[in-house]
Amino acid sequence: MIKLKTRETSIKAIKINNKLIETKIWETNLKEQTKKPKINTKNIETKLWEREL
Repeated sequence: MIKLKTRETSIKAIKINNKLIETKIWETNLKEQTKKPKINTKNIETKLWEREL
C-alpha cells in the first residue's frame, strides 16, 4: 500500500510540474504580444489547465 501511495503522489507531482511549465510558457508568450489585456486570458487558460489535471 505504501509503495502504491508513493507512486500516486509522484505522478501527481509530475502533473503539477507540467502544469506550471505550461503556464510559464503561456505567460511569456502573452507578455510578448501585449501586457494588460492578455493577463485576463492567461488567468482563464490556467484555470482550465487546473481543472483538466
